Amino acid sequence: MTSDPRLTRDSVIRNRGREVYIDDQRLGLARSLAVVPHSPTGFMWGYGGSGPAQLALALLLEAGLGDRDADRLHHPFKWEVVAKLPHDGFELHGSTVWDWLGDCADAEALFASMARETTARGLR
Repeated sequence: MTSDPRLTRDSVIRNRGREVYIDDQRLGLARSLAVVPHSPTGFMWGYGGSGPAQLALALLLEAGLGDRDADRLHHPFKWEVVAKLPHDGFELHGSTVWDWLGDCADAEALFASMARETTARGLR
């Protein structure tokens, strides 16, 4: 994590039309477009396209991830969370984002540990 997160465990993320709000503050597009320009026309959700990828990236950046980590994790987050949001409107709790990040960190720690054990046994 590299910046103070605007998206907290208590945040509520919801759409109003095609705009997305975190705690009633509109989520801007520019910051995520500067990292990866998937969808210059805006955010979407409910499927696995470029608009949902842009939203996934933006949400991870708002949770305080740095550009590199947000870029690395936004596609899995898109498929596991954003693509499953209802097309006609959603309300997503910040705790869902933070729980997903925690599960992801736990999995990465496990994989790193397994890789170290494999290397230590000379199996690589």
